[in-house]
Amino acid sequence: MVKPVLAPMPMTLEVEPPGEAKMAAVIREETKKEVPEGETAEEKAEREKDEMLHRGWSKVMSDPSLHPAARRVVGEYRDIFCDEIPKLPPRWSVKFAIDLEPEHPPPTRPPYRLSFGELDEMRRQLDDLLAKGSIRPSVSPFAAPAFFVVKKDESLRMCIDYRAINKITIKDKYTMPRPEELLDRLHGAKIFSVLDMRQFFYQLRIRLGDEPKTAMYT
Repeated sequence: MVKPVLAPMPMTLEVEPPGEAKMAAVIREETKKEVPEGETAEEKAEREKDEMLHRGWSKVMSDPSLHPAARRVVGEYRDIFCDEIPKLPPRWSVKFAIDLEPEHPPPTRPPYRLSFGELDEMRRQLDDLLAKGSIRPSVSPFAAPAFFVVKKDESLRMCIDYRAINKITIKDKYTMPRPEELLDRLHGAKIFSVLDMRQFFYQLRIRLGDEPKTAMYT
């Protein structure tokens, strides 16, 4: 089985300091970090990205169950297989927009009660997202509560309950394909594949100005 891939359209979240309650999703800005003498910030970021991608690629290629044909594909596109999202790409023409119905106040919901273990895990994940530049403090009037779900490997995935804002979001209109047409196109097919996007929620660029709408309580 091929491991999760990295999509080219990232998004990020913001976090507030301890003692503050809200966070909002935003696109990462340039951050200043310590750079070894003789190495620029851009060179350091590129080097760390290459090292991370190499670790993820090596892990995929070492899987004995990987089909030879899939192994060739992984080798050709090694830059998209990694264990972590290394950094956000430039802004693309396609953006994640959040258009709201007019005359609705910003929805806010109180935070959910979490266990001590979940609180520790939330702090760990928030610190990790802060270190990556994926989140930043926010004073947005919007607020959605965060909670956890248990994954198959028994690790905790942090989720945000956006049901309140979803109720006042203007839905995009898409034409649904006809089932008969889909079945006709699949006739005779023998090989089917699935791609799992790693942390895809953090790989979507939010339209500038819409970031405060994704604020959350922690």
